[in-house]
Formats: sequence, structure tokens, C-alpha cells
Amino acid sequence: MSMLGCTAVNQGPHIGLQQLAALAAAANAFLGPNKKCKIVDGQESGESSLVCSSFRLLVQLDLSCAAGQLLNETTQAHQKAFGTGTGCLLFMAGVWSTTAVECLQEGVPVQHIVSAMLEGLDSCLEASRGIRLPIKEAVRHFGSGGDKRLDKHRDPKSIEKAQKGETCEPQAVLRGKANIKLTHSRHFGLGERTETGSFVPGMMSSSSSSLSGKPEPLDVTRLAVSVSHGCEDGMSLVVEAYRIQTESSRVDGGRGMFDLDKLVTCVLPGLPEGCSCTLHGFLTLVSEEQAPTAKGLEGQSLRVAVINGDLTKSYHHLGFSRPTDVRHMTGKLDCLGFHSESDWARKALTTLQRLKVDVLLVGGMVAEGLRQSCVEQGLLVIERVMRGVLRDFAETTGVMPVTYLSQLDEDCIGKGARAFMWRECGKAVAVNIQANATRLVTAVITSCVSSKLQMLEDRFWGCAHRLYHAMEDGHVLPGAGGTEILCAHHLRELSKPDGNRTHPLGDSNPYRGVVLQCMAEGWVEYVATVMWNSAAVPSKLEAWTVIDQSLKGLGAGTLPWTRLSEHLHGDGGHLAVVYDNVEAKLEAWRKALDLVLLVLQTDTEIITGFSTKDAKQESHLMLL
Repeated sequence: MSMLGCTAVNQGPHIGLQQLAALAAAANAFLGPNKKCKIVDGQESGESSLVCSSFRLLVQLDLSCAAGQLLNETTQAHQKAFGTGTGCLLFMAGVWSTTAVECLQEGVPVQHIVSAMLEGLDSCLEASRGIRLPIKEAVRHFGSGGDKRLDKHRDPKSIEKAQKGETCEPQAVLRGKANIKLTHSRHFGLGERTETGSFVPGMMSSSSSSLSGKPEPLDVTRLAVSVSHGCEDGMSLVVEAYRIQTESSRVDGGRGMFDLDKLVTCVLPGLPEGCSCTLHGFLTLVSEEQAPTAKGLEGQSLRVAVINGDLTKSYHHLGFSRPTDVRHMTGKLDCLGFHSESDWARKALTTLQRLKVDVLLVGGMVAEGLRQSCVEQGLLVIERVMRGVLRDFAETTGVMPVTYLSQLDEDCIGKGARAFMWRECGKAVAVNIQANATRLVTAVITSCVSSKLQMLEDRFWGCAHRLYHAMEDGHVLPGAGGTEILCAHHLRELSKPDGNRTHPLGDSNPYRGVVLQCMAEGWVEYVATVMWNSAAVPSKLEAWTVIDQSLKGLGAGTLPWTRLSEHLHGDGGHLAVVYDNVEAKLEAWRKALDLVLLVLQTDTEIITGFSTKDAKQESHLMLL
């Protein structure tokens, strides 16, 4: 596809860039630690949805425009890969779309916009990687009071009650804990007792570490707080899940790594948010009709079968799917060996009974007739089970997952799992299924407000992914706008006439300084929006003033994120340092600019009428 370089392309509206900027502006309220929720009303359905993240907002919107669909696909792809950073991606796509439009209005040719923005991003990516901190060094910079932030809303007694399925009082969870010394916490795996007997979460004895000669272990609790981004309640569940997985690894001799594939959530409406907790094993909510079956299996050694896909008569593996446009014209299917749905369900039930299956875990859906027959025969059927859960049961019980029920035999049956009733939720029952040496952990998300459950679950997964990627990358970036301010400063220096040229087309671009300066303002606008949303400043003008002071502080040797952290996350005089993930943030920038340039290219071709074939014949056109 072509990218035009003549000034004539500036004539006409670039609708796609304007649409990107408008859609991105709708999600500005989701930036920062104090996220503001939005209610999306469906005009046709009459239903409403509560959203508190960029990717959820785009899912709920009817994006009929091409730019909106591209934005949605880009955001969803980033969310699937990283689980965090979509707000940054959406915002930067919006401000850089505005940057491109402003440059076009100033008469900057398209090819010079593209080359300068690519140069600016490449240079900032390199500069950002240069300031990343190893995670062990990062937690040393963390404020002295920050390690207790995860625990201030989580009463250990309430946590223990919630894990046992007992009723917890919301008042006990919301009441301040300033005068209570914790002698024990189920919340943290590592710690030492002080001289007064209180428990300091996540801290290791420096003397014991030095005497043994072993390297000091990573303080996961402090690292978790630094990447919680204002969601301490969700991150506290993540820390507890990590602790459970780590202890399970020590039992079976494995490595204490944080495994997101073996972390699941169970959403339970009707309970106070203080009842949210983490449990060892696979917790799931079974329906009223299956509750007696689940209770009857409690405490027994269960035989488990696993089906990877759907358990229906018409299901076929993706490699064996039949064409959808083929129809059978004969009405005598029985003569050809085909069976009715009821015959298939009866044969399937016979197979399960012959193998004495107690629990059937299915990755997809189960045919209604077969499910009802299993309920009548006392067989527990659980649908839509995550692949990570299925793999864990395969590892711990010896079960062999199959695609079709006809493949099931005695060698495929897993043994040794047990079911426990956690608590009754109305007429339904929450069942915890465990196997020996399992590393599965379930985070129970509760709320009396049903519309908040999706938001709370999303926040939990955001915390889990931020902690996971921090440990996976081994490095973190300065947060609270520090990295973005550094990039803005870097681009301002680069935009000067004597700035270093790092891009092949940098020397031949007379508009380079103008484009880089506009691009830098996009990062400044990002930080100003975060500060404004965080109520750290009364207006965006004040935010820009603080940012300008931080930029001047770079020349005086003051780290930019130090001042911004004081304004954003000051906590009783202690500096609460905030960190961001490295790869998730940098990839969000890259995806945002790629999207902007793609839309800019498409708009240009629509306005000028040039095609790809024409572009290859013109010397003044640039191919992406």
C-alpha cells in the first residue's frame, strides 16, 4: 500500500484519523489509578453495561467505521497478548492521530510525517530500555511504608473466614487497621517478626541472608504494590495466589514461578466484596440441579474424564469440520448409520457409566440431553473449563484429554481428585475440586452489586498480568508518567537542529523538528491526563506546569518520576514509587503508532485516489 509524499495529499478531511482521536478520547477517564467507570446504554436492547477499561468499552460500542474496527482489533490483540496496557495504547493512538492531523494542516508532507514519527518512536524505545530497572533493584527504591498498602483493607480474620466459606462482615473489612499489629497473615508467604512480635509482610532477614551466603530472594509483595496502579484489593488476591502456587511448588519440588495458566476466577454475586479470597484448587459454581450430585461426591476419591472441545453429536475437530453449505437430501439417515440426538446421548451416557466416571470436565459445551441424563445418574458435569485447568488435571490425576467421547477408555481416566463444598450461594453450590500436588488457584470475586463483578474481575486480571510480566521481564520502567516525560524530553532534544539523526531518512527530512515536537506533546498530554484524573492537580493547566518543572529538573539532575510520584502517589510523607511493565508499555506504543500510520496511509489513498500499483511507479511515494 502507498504513502504519498506530495503536499496535495493534505487537501481534504482525514476522517479515519479524526475517528481514532474521537474514540480514544472516550476512554480518557480510564487512565490513572482512580479510574472512572462509564455506563454504556444499548439503544436497541435497552440493556446497560458498566465498563471501566478501554478494551471493555470498545467491545460494547457499535464500531461501524473502519478505523474503529481496526482500533478494536488492535486493542483486543494487545489485551490478549499482555492483559494490560490497552488504556495507554488507546490514548497514544488518539493523541498521535491528532499529531498527524496537525502536521497535515501545517502542510507537512505525509512521507515526512511517517519518517519523523518512526524515528521518534524508535529513539524513544531505545531510550526507555536504557532506564529500565531490574526488579530487585526497583523494590529497594520502594518507600518504607508501601509494603503494608496491600494489607490495609484486608483483615486476616476476614480472609480466613472467606477462604473457609464462612460469612464475613463488610464492616470488619472496611474498618481501618492502623492500631493493630499482625502476628500472622495468610496474605503473604515470606516475612519475619519484629522485636514487638508484629509481622512485616514480604521482608526477609538480612542477617540470615548474609550469614547463609545465599542471594536475597525477591520481595514479591513490594513489587506487587509498585505495579498495583491503585488496585490494592485486586493485587492482594494476586499476591495470595502467588504464595499458594509457590508453596505448592515447594511440596512437589518444582520452581516457584507465577503461572497464569493455573490461575482462574470464580465470580459469585450477592456476597460483600470483603468476601473475595483465593483458594487452592479449582472452585466452580454448579447449578441447583447439580448441587445434590456435588454434595454426594464430597470427600470421595473421584474418577475424572476430560473432553477438550464440545460434547455434542455435531461437534467436529477443526481439522475435520464439514462444509457449512452441504445438505443431505435423503430422509433415511438411519439407513446410512446416522443416529438421532437422543440415541447419541444414550450411547455417550453408557460409555461414561461403564468407565465409572464421577466428574466430567469439558472445555466447551455439553448437549442439553446428555447433561440432564448425567444429572439423573449422579455424574457431575462442568462446562467451559479453561485449558490451563484441563492441563493441570492431566498432570496431577493422570487423566488423558480426548476430543471425542468415543476415544475414552480406562487408560484415559484420571484418579485421585476430591471435591469439597465451599459454600452455598442461594440454591447453587460452590464446589472446590482438588488433586494432589495441584498448583491451581482460584480467585473468588464477590460483590453485592452484580454490575461491578466484571469490573472487579478485569482489575484482578490486570494486576495478575502486571505482576507476571514484571517477573517475566525481570525489569520495570519508572511509572507515574516518568517514562513518558523522559520520552518527551528526549524528543524535544532530538527536534533541535543539532539533534542526533538515528533514522535513515532523518537527514533528508526538513520537517523533522516540527513533527517530533508535536509527537512529544502527545506524551505530555498523556501524563497531564493521568494527573488530572488522579485529582493530583485542579486542572490540566496545573498538570502541564508540574510537567514543565519536571522537564527542567532533567537538566538539573533530578529524576522526572520523583516529582510526579510525589504529586500522584504521595503517602504520608513516604514516596510510593510506581512502576510499569517494560514490554507491555513499549509494545502498546508500537501498536498505537502502527495503527495511526496505517489509517493515515488509508485516508491518503482515499483522498488522492492513488492505488498500490500507482504508488510503486512513483518515486515520491513511500511504501510501508
